[in-house]
Amino acid sequence: MYLALSAGTLSKGLVGLIIPGMVCSLYLLLTRKWSALSKLYLLPGALGCLALVVPWYLWAETRNPGYLRYYFWDEHFIRYLTDEFKRSKDWYYFSGVLALGFAPWTALLPFAAHRLWRNWDDGNLFLGLWVVLPMVFFSASKSQLPHYILPIFPALAILTGRTVAALFQKGMINGKRWLLYFPWAVTAAAIAGIAARAFWPALFSAGLQKKIPDGGFMLAGCGMALIVFHGVCIAANARGLWKDQRGMFTCSLVSATAFFLLLALWFETGSFRRSTKELARNLSPLIAPESQFATYDTYVTGLLFYLGLERPIWVVAQRGKAKSLGSPYVARFRPAPAPGYGKVFFTYEEFRKAWESEPRPVRLLLGANTVSRFNNTVGVRTKELLRADGYILATKP
Repeated sequence: MYLALSAGTLSKGLVGLIIPGMVCSLYLLLTRKWSALSKLYLLPGALGCLALVVPWYLWAETRNPGYLRYYFWDEHFIRYLTDEFKRSKDWYYFSGVLALGFAPWTALLPFAAHRLWRNWDDGNLFLGLWVVLPMVFFSASKSQLPHYILPIFPALAILTGRTVAALFQKGMINGKRWLLYFPWAVTAAAIAGIAARAFWPALFSAGLQKKIPDGGFMLAGCGMALIVFHGVCIAANARGLWKDQRGMFTCSLVSATAFFLLLALWFETGSFRRSTKELARNLSPLIAPESQFATYDTYVTGLLFYLGLERPIWVVAQRGKAKSLGSPYVARFRPAPAPGYGKVFFTYEEFRKAWESEPRPVRLLLGANTVSRFNNTVGVRTKELLRADGYILATKP
């Protein structure tokens, strides 16, 4: 447990302690089971956590002075209490994230909540707190991203599984077989919408088309096959052809497998659309190993990974910019690269001088819509080498 707390703190900061801490604390407060604390070995566990966590933070501060203040103050309190990071959503934002993230079993959550309300034992209380407290905590934050509530999904899965298991244990499943088909009926409706968008896009307005994912004809075809299979299962159950549980489990197994295969295909399609791999492939032949790569007021996620450059790039941006390379810390402190590589962060004036004096070939990447601003702020002559995906690669004339 303490190893997991240490890993959570190293990866997510104080939230790695706050979330499990407030769930366990409120559970003990409500149940008054304070004797459980004696079984947790709090002192040895706390010392073990400190031994694992503190050296890394000290090493990070040594390598990057100012890191601890930025990390604990800006990334925790400023992020939670203010909208400085521009990620504030409506108070109900995480309800939508939960509904989509727990699909297709979201359809069973009302039944799980009903059972939880009627069977309020200690186990269900702990699971309920595990779900509700993180939801409330992150909903109150001024910075919200979908993955913040990932820790609640194991509790949701356990609650839902206990609901279905209770029906089997009490012999009530025969009258409620439809409960196991219900998630797949909802899934079939969603897939039908995706299929309709692929085959008949004219049925949807331009705004609605953007909200419904385009999975392509292959995804739509597989989805329709799943709908047909699901319909056969429901019809067989309605006619009493399946007297035992094998039919239900067969339907659920095939549906779950197909659902995750479709989900993987969908994400693969979306990932290729968002990937910068193709842009890197176009740029690579024009960036020699001995050349210096620079970016002007732009940050293309994943591009540097696909380019595989062996030396730090030059980052050209005016001081006071909120982010650099996608990071507020980098913009504020401009940390030095590995020893021996020299200066990497340049203001417009500094880059103008470096552009003229640098003996190596310089390859500059800038957005096509920032050319006029570049001419006004830097004002050096360039030669365009490539224009692709809204970006321009330029060099000295």
